[in-house]
Amino acid sequence: MLIFNTTYLVPDKHYESWIKWLRKDCIPFMLQSEYLRHPQLAKVYAEEAQDGESYSVQFHVAGLEELEKWHLKYANEFQNMLRTKFGQEILFFATVLEIMDL
Repeated sequence: MLIFNTTYLVPDKHYESWIKWLRKDCIPFMLQSEYLRHPQLAKVYAEEAQDGESYSVQFHVAGLEELEKWHLKYANEFQNMLRTKFGQEILFFATVLEIMDL
């Protein structure tokens, strides 16, 4: 099991429109693929000053093969959705985390 994590730097002036977009457009888009599931949102606390706040949006995905399929089919459309709505105002990056036994 993997976690597909996207982290966003959201300027304070865009928070309300970003959270609305996240709930109404982004998460439904991500879930409709059936590769990603169990979305969760977390605020990222950073020690250094930044323009706005960082947020992590995470989804469970079965494995790298499923994530690659999602990426090939949906990643460009996802990036276009974000850029169409916010331009360069909201920065983001993605990471993949592997859930491990302790």
